[in-house]
Amino acid sequence: MPLNSETLPTHSRREFCLALKTARERKGITLDQIAESTKIPAYLFEGLERNDLSRWPEGLFKRSFFRDYARSIGLPVTE
Repeated sequence: MPLNSETLPTHSRREFCLALKTARERKGITLDQIAESTKIPAYLFEGLERNDLSRWPEGLFKRSFFRDYARSIGLPVTE
């Protein structure tokens, strides 16, 4: 699945975000742990898992935040 979930239909984006949350929970990683290691507020990751990126920055920062989240839960990330 592509890292740019904005190009997916809404239905697929929700499933993608839910899959991220499920992967994180299976590994026993909390949003607070991710926030602490990335220095990115946990509420942004909560939004990601709900398919709500309205409070996320645009462009490069959005991509960087997503990569940090993916790395934190052990998903492969291409640069």
